[in-house]
Amino acid sequence: MNKTLILFVFLFILACKTNEKQTNRIHRINTTQATPGTCKIIGKITQINKIESKDTKDICSQYPCLAMVEIMDVTATGSGVTVPMRVGDIVKMRFTYTLSNTKNIFKEIKEPYPGLEKGDVFIGVALQQMFAGNSDPKFVIGDYELK
Repeated sequence: MNKTLILFVFLFILACKTNEKQTNRIHRINTTQATPGTCKIIGKITQINKIESKDTKDICSQYPCLAMVEIMDVTATGSGVTVPMRVGDIVKMRFTYTLSNTKNIFKEIKEPYPGLEKGDVFIGVALQQMFAGNSDPKFVIGDYELK
């Protein structure tokens, strides 16, 4: 009986172990539907680009916002996406709320983003932006959660 109880407690403790980056964020990204101009993706950070902005009013002058993302899956594509992403693509993406943990950066966010590092896998909403005279789309991640 004692061995069974000890085993149960040990397994319970192991089950409660969490990832350091895990937060209390509610899983709110619906991966089956995409709004116009967006793709729902599962991506992996392959490289975090250096800070490029010199504008001190831009949050990206203080924290990294650009990363190369390997597309591991595209779960939904909204209407109006002119250049759809494919599995295996490596795409430069801008993260609206930076790649850093947002807890102390954007204090008004009730559920802060945990931040992303090279090798992290995430589920995200990628907005495709097209600009006149440029056939290459830009992708912006506004919402994400760790996978």
